[in-house]
Amino acid sequence: MSQVNVQVSAVGAGQMIVEAALELMVENGFAAMSMRSLAKKVGLHAGSLYHHFPSKLDVLEEVLDSLLQQRLDDWWARKPKRVDVLKLLDAFIAFHIQHVLEHSREEHLVHLETHHLHGPQLSRIQEQGEAYIHELSEIIRRGVKAGLFKAPDVDLVARSLLAMLSAAPSLCAVGVSRASITQMLTRMAKQLLWVH
Repeated sequence: MSQVNVQVSAVGAGQMIVEAALELMVENGFAAMSMRSLAKKVGLHAGSLYHHFPSKLDVLEEVLDSLLQQRLDDWWARKPKRVDVLKLLDAFIAFHIQHVLEHSREEHLVHLETHHLHGPQLSRIQEQGEAYIHELSEIIRRGVKAGLFKAPDVDLVARSLLAMLSAAPSLCAVGVSRASITQMLTRMAKQLLWVH
């Protein structure tokens, strides 16, 4: 087998491990997942798992990183081009609500398990989260520059809006329709931003 094929196999195995770890963590949480149970789920010996990931925390870092990167990639793929700032804000809000509703367990996992990481691992995950927040901050900055929004602290407003929008699963759980959730949260976001 050539070196290229070995590298491709290693990448494929690593991705398979990350996907299996995500399933186990979503089902039972990070603390309940063992490297032994993960190895069993992917059909490897526990010792072989350590060739891909030196520790359980390394697995968690990769799982969280992949979730955050996928969310950002999905937004970039759906982000409308050449639209005014109000339509861009509407698109971001609709995207985020749809994402948290369709991936609520994964979003919960990110918020619940990040505290296990420290040092460079935590910094990497925080940077991934910041890249997504930056997307909303830039929309708000454009709106402020255009005189449509008032936001004395753009980053704080962006974080506050994301926290509010991320509550969509709670509203869905009490029987509010997706369309009503999106409409209501969009209206609230615009009130918060003082949309003219």
